[in-house]
Amino acid sequence: GLENSLLNIPLSQEVRNSRTNNVPFISLENYCDLLGWFLSEGSLQRKESVSIAQSKSIGVSKIIVLLDKIGYKYSYVGHQFQIYSKQLVLLFDKLGNCREKFIPREVLGLSEKYLRILFSSLMSGDGHWSSEDSGHYYTLSKQLKDDFQELAIKLGYVTRVSSRLRFGRQWKSY
Repeated sequence: GLENSLLNIPLSQEVRNSRTNNVPFISLENYCDLLGWFLSEGSLQRKESVSIAQSKSIGVSKIIVLLDKIGYKYSYVGHQFQIYSKQLVLLFDKLGNCREKFIPREVLGLSEKYLRILFSSLMSGDGHWSSEDSGHYYTLSKQLKDDFQELAIKLGYVTRVSSRLRFGRQWKSY
């Protein structure tokens, strides 16, 4: 299954022919961390790069350390990380856009060690802690809301869901 220490990231012919930076393997810890940041703060830019928005200095530092560990080259301009990797675009492309994002079922089936890493980066992105054991997580995706709730319950948290339509916004957030 997925729970090996290294995740083999396939190099399709399209990726091999691209001039973007690729890595043959990524540790499962780093994948779960990057997945959380992408699901919370990420988007695909014209199917050419992965963008991760982050303005909080602690979040910026965490992402820099993570990308350096993985080996992806990136730029950080205007509170946005840009990672030009066709490989990463293809890996994250199947996870939907902002209102359709989800946590893959095989990831939700990982051990607690990996789920905690994912939970931490999700909370660092679109969540916040109001106390040591109480926090909030926000998303536009109903499926990601459900997946996050499953993740939180697996980690021993009690969850409650609410929704709101913020002023000036077209989409409901959870």
